[in-house]
Amino acid sequence: MAADVDSDVPDWGAAFTFGRSRFSDNLAGKFWIKDDPILQIACGDEHTAILTASGRLFTFGSNEWGQLGHGHTKTISKPSFVKALKGERVTVIACGRSHTLVATGSADEQPVHLAPVRVQGLEGITIKMLSGGADHSMPYR
Repeated sequence: MAADVDSDVPDWGAAFTFGRSRFSDNLAGKFWIKDDPILQIACGDEHTAILTASGRLFTFGSNEWGQLGHGHTKTISKPSFVKALKGERVTVIACGRSHTLVATGSADEQPVHLAPVRVQGLEGITIKMLSGGADHSMPYR
């Protein structure tokens, strides 16, 4: 009988949520990105970043500091594509308390408040891993 309830869930690439948060009202949930399996999920204090197989970045959650990368500070309750990275292939993600880290194959510098910006000094370096702490970040190459 349980199989009938989850018959719409893809074989791989779906995310399941549980626990208390102000976004899910303490209810278990599930989500996936249609035709684009989830490869990596990173969580900050009250926000989440999702990397898909096609290299797209989706974020949701608290956005007081613009950590979702959508160009505003409104809270977003469902995974939303970060349009500022359209055309970029995201390769690695990480979240700190109130910031998000994203590595791409390459990126043009487009300094925009509350939107993704390139970190100076890392041009041409392939990032294999990222880690975000409360108030600091660390790339690994």
